[in-house]
Amino acid sequence: MPDVSQAMNRPNPNGAIIEATLDELYANEINLALSWDHKRGFLAVLGNPPMAKKNLSDHWRGRWLKEQALRHFPSAEFRTGSVDTDGREAIFDHLCAGHIAGSISWTSDGGFHATLGEPKVAEKWAAASAGEAIEWLRDQAILHYPDSEFAHQYAGFGFSPVARG
Repeated sequence: MPDVSQAMNRPNPNGAIIEATLDELYANEINLALSWDHKRGFLAVLGNPPMAKKNLSDHWRGRWLKEQALRHFPSAEFRTGSVDTDGREAIFDHLCAGHIAGSISWTSDGGFHATLGEPKVAEKWAAASAGEAIEWLRDQAILHYPDSEFAHQYAGFGFSPVARG
């Protein structure tokens, strides 16, 4: 795993698809759990019960999720255009590189569920979109890990010091 400063400066050519893929899986009512920590990297589990499960590198998450969704749910529909994600895509990589564990998941009717830390230091239920959950993860990491390189990199990006539920 690269150190956090390397990860924060490395371009991610496939990063722009992960947030859109998360939102599209949710719109298609396909369950997903994506978790990470600095030791194991990223783990994606598609379906409930699990139909596909894989440890993934940062450059292949969105592509693999979309491929597996189409394999197991052939009627699923995905947009082909790119989505403006306001730079949120790299947050997963930076959290993982900064040794800040977390997860994002959902069930088809409950919105996005996000957790931060191992052991868990923050949890959010029912975020309306992947973008909202990712921004919450960023804000909570700044709040709970204020001395981290992650916090130093992201403080000031729309962050309010008041803890958001």
